[in-house]
Amino acid sequence: MSDPRQNKIISIVGARGSGKTYFLKNEVLPAIATQRKTLIIDTLDHPDYREIPVLPLTKLHLWTKGVYRVWCNEDEMPKLCQKLTSLDNIWNTNLVFEDAGKHTADGIRRPLRSLMGDTKQKNIDMFFMFWAWGEVHPKILRKTNYVECFKTADSPEVRKEILSGCYTEALSTWQSVMKNDFKYTHQTIDTGI
Repeated sequence: MSDPRQNKIISIVGARGSGKTYFLKNEVLPAIATQRKTLIIDTLDHPDYREIPVLPLTKLHLWTKGVYRVWCNEDEMPKLCQKLTSLDNIWNTNLVFEDAGKHTADGIRRPLRSLMGDTKQKNIDMFFMFWAWGEVHPKILRKTNYVECFKTADSPEVRKEILSGCYTEALSTWQSVMKNDFKYTHQTIDTGI
């Protein structure tokens, strides 16, 4: 999954310490950030991203290239998504939502739905990172093109009804990942969306 994507939604699912952030920083970002600007969005100043420069929210409208990060609390996330949706310079962008379960647990608000709906028109790839299958909001999973499956405490069974078109592949992939002795193993599931 480290090849550059175009207009896709990717969910990265794995328990804490399973290697999601390492995978994103060392396998995904080097491939995608050379072609398009990338914004890592978090709810805190994540220590694993400290070498990536912070882009002040007041300067988002000036952003033209490079990899940056921003953060805001869960309650402010809809405002940030609204701002991103309204920006002309959001075209040709990778958006990474680190720890997405924090701000999607209670539902997907309109600004985030708008961003997800505009991925093709604005050439946006969106990456959502979750700790478990049950944490992936159904509305995100229904629009997810690829799931990068890491080791988790739960199985895709908790989202069986949403994964109906690829549930067998998702379960088989998860079982394969869980049986692998390597702590950081992961595999890609193509949802067919």
